[in-house]
This record gives sequence, structure tokens and C-alpha cells, in this order.
Amino acid sequence: MSGTTQNCHVLADFSIIPMGAGTNTTKYIVECQKVLLDSGLNFNLHANGTNLEGNYDQVMCAIRKCIDKIRNGCSSLRH
Repeated sequence: MSGTTQNCHVLADFSIIPMGAGTNTTKYIVECQKVLLDSGLNFNLHANGTNLEGNYDQVMCAIRKCIDKIRNGCSSLRH
């Protein structure tokens, strides 16, 4: 495989846990869902995280945006 990820199609399963946010994480899920909708990528929210499918660079960018969005509202993250 070459050093480029430009044409690499991936399926990622990820979860981001906002530490110190208490038991109600709905607002964080909604914020991440907005990011994923804006990305235009195929995704599926499930009980233990999110499946995300698409071009490698776009998938990684969307995950980073989710992390950044959630990080703004909690004390720390586990991902």
C-alpha cells in the first residue's frame, strides 16, 4: 500500500465518553450526530458507539470534529 490514504475506504467503530458529565450524555450524542450529518458520511449510532464509513481522511476528520465538539462541554474524554 502506498503512503497515501486519499482513496482508502474504511469502516470505523468509535465511542467517545465524556468524563465528569454525569449519566445524561444525550446532549453530547446530539452534538456528535450533527457533526456526522454535516459530514455526509454513512453512519449508524448504536448502543456502544458509532459506525462510520467513507474515505479515510473524511472519516478521521469527522471523528476529530466529534471529539473537539464534545471536549468543549466536559472535564475530560476517554476515546
